[in-house]
Amino acid sequence: MTKTLFYCRTSTRRQNLQMQIDAARKLGCAEEDIYVEQASGADRDRPILAEVIDKLETGDTLACYKLDRIGRSMAHVAGLLEEFEERGIKFKSTSDNLTTEGATGRLLTGIMISVSNFERDLIQSRVKSGLESARKRGVVGGRPRSLTDADLKRADELMKRDSMSAEDVSAILGCSRRTLFRRLKEVKDRELLTA
Repeated sequence: MTKTLFYCRTSTRRQNLQMQIDAARKLGCAEEDIYVEQASGADRDRPILAEVIDKLETGDTLACYKLDRIGRSMAHVAGLLEEFEERGIKFKSTSDNLTTEGATGRLLTGIMISVSNFERDLIQSRVKSGLESARKRGVVGGRPRSLTDADLKRADELMKRDSMSAEDVSAILGCSRRTLFRRLKEVKDRELLTA
């Protein structure tokens, strides 16, 4: 026997759940099939939503008051709808009058997933272009180097001239032995390339 589970969410304690609970009752949901969670819609890690989704089986329906109750971003909502479609689960938003049932519902799901993928591709393209532009200007990403070239020259002198151990030199420079040797190797490799 198929079931309808209703997910209610508020972001803060001050928000009133009554409209959402009324919508669940109007849909005919039993009290034990109404799940309430207080969490931000932007937060993808919502334990109650995850619990509800885990309980759904093929033919079941996940319902909510508005589409933004299950997720704020198009990518998140589209990902959930795609998962529901793969598992044979229906979705219904009572206030928005949206459903994934029938031809129109499948079209809606397909459009949302396509828009989400398009949005993700645009973001990836912008990030890639930005990184290429930065590289052309000589900007290198990542953490700043913990040792400057002057530090490495000093380290080399301390180890060669003063016969200090790598552990002592690392302690003086405030870095690990591994970082010291890695950076010294980078300098030697760079010198070999320019020689």
